[in-house]
Amino acid sequence: MGRAELFRQPFVLLHKRSAKPPDTLARYCAAEHVAVAFSAGAPGYTDQHLATLGKARRLIATTPRFAALPGLIAQTGALATMPGPVAQLLARRRRLATSPLPFPLPAVAVCLLWAQARADDPMTVWLRTEVRHALLATRANVEQG
Repeated sequence: MGRAELFRQPFVLLHKRSAKPPDTLARYCAAEHVAVAFSAGAPGYTDQHLATLGKARRLIATTPRFAALPGLIAQTGALATMPGPVAQLLARRRRLATSPLPFPLPAVAVCLLWAQARADDPMTVWLRTEVRHALLATRANVEQG
């Protein structure tokens, strides 16, 4: 499998504007959380990292879609730990807020993958190049506001 890292994705908290975000790991773990779960019952990235610290958070609901998190936050007042750019977009659209995490959570790599057997195929090379250029242009637009 061919692989190229496109960028690293940092995490932030998404929460109600009226909520005071936790300022310590202990307060973070004691708060109620909602999360995206891509596989039922499997711990997510944040929960795996917390386990390495001997900690766990109070997860009250999961959803397979990031777009469902704002509604869950509005109904419950829970926190969501999620990729920064996604959280910032949802915060602007749904009148929520973002805050830094009260503990270090390593950013994750977002990668482009392709079949190694097609690594030198001209159309595959072209597509990878186009995806990189489109991503760079999109990220530049997002960072400019």
